[in-house]
Amino acid sequence: MKRIVSVFILMIMLLTAIPLSVSAAAPGYMEVKITKKNVKNYLEVKKIKRYDEFGDYSGYFFGLYSKMRKKGYYLYSSDGVAVKISGTEKSKYKYKKKWKKSSYKFKNSTVTFNQFIGGGGSESSYKYAKLTKVKYKKAKGTMIFVRPDNVIGVKLERTDSDGDKVYRIMLKYPYDQNTNCESHWDDVQEKEIIDYYYITRLVSRYDNELARY
Repeated sequence: MKRIVSVFILMIMLLTAIPLSVSAAAPGYMEVKITKKNVKNYLEVKKIKRYDEFGDYSGYFFGLYSKMRKKGYYLYSSDGVAVKISGTEKSKYKYKKKWKKSSYKFKNSTVTFNQFIGGGGSESSYKYAKLTKVKYKKAKGTMIFVRPDNVIGVKLERTDSDGDKVYRIMLKYPYDQNTNCESHWDDVQEKEIIDYYYITRLVSRYDNELARY
C-alpha cells in the first residue's frame, strides 16, 4: 500500500513540475505561451546591423531574437507575439566630422518580429550603440518551435535580385495539414509519397534572420 501511495505522489510531483506555459503540441514541435514571467527565457532584444543595396553599412536597429534558436529550435509560428519594454538606448553619431554621444530613455515601447525599436542611420556607430536597463513590462502570444530532432537540414532555395535569400528548413513531421511538403509520385505504390515537410525563411540582406528565429 505504501509503495502505491509513493508512486502516486511521485506522479503528481512530476506532473506539477511541468511549466504551465509549455503546452502539448504535435510530434516534433513545442508550444509556449509567452508571459511577462517567462519572456526572458525565450526572447531577447538584440542589435541588428543594416546594409544598403551595395552591401555598405547603413545603420542598425533593435529587434526580437529567439533564445531557443541557439539551442537548435526553429520558430514555426509566432502568432500574436508582442513584447512591451522600457529601457535606455545609448548611441554615438557623427556630426560635422565629430562624434557625439546620445542617450534616450523610452517607456512601454512595443516590439514584434516584424517591428523594431530604436536604431540609427549610417552616421551612427554600430559598435557603440546598445540598450541598457531593459525591463519587460508586458508580453503575450504563442510561439510554436520546431524541435531539433525534427529538422532534417537547411538549404538555400533561391537568391532574389535585391540580395534577399530564401531558405528551406526541411522537417520530418508536419505541425498540421497546412504544413508545406515536398512529394513525388510512386509508380509502384501508385500514390503520392511525401519526401519531407518544410518551412521557408526569407532572409533579407539587412540581417541574418536564420539566427534570429
